[in-house]
Amino acid sequence: MPIEDQLQASAADTLNRIEWWLLGKPGRPPKSILEALTGTGSGSDTEDVQSFASPEEFEAAIAALKGG
Repeated sequence: MPIEDQLQASAADTLNRIEWWLLGKPGRPPKSILEALTGTGSGSDTEDVQSFASPEEFEAAIAALKGG
């Protein structure tokens, strides 16, 4: 992702958080646009995602889940 896009997403995130804070909106702050674009962050959307480097790793993980 180009740095210009990252900077724009970061600026939009900051403005969203400032608006959320100033208006005293209840609940959690808005989700990060930059994190959504880059696939990073600690949001609940990414917590249950796991990746594997090879088919063998995947098969080993499946076997471990099945108790084997």
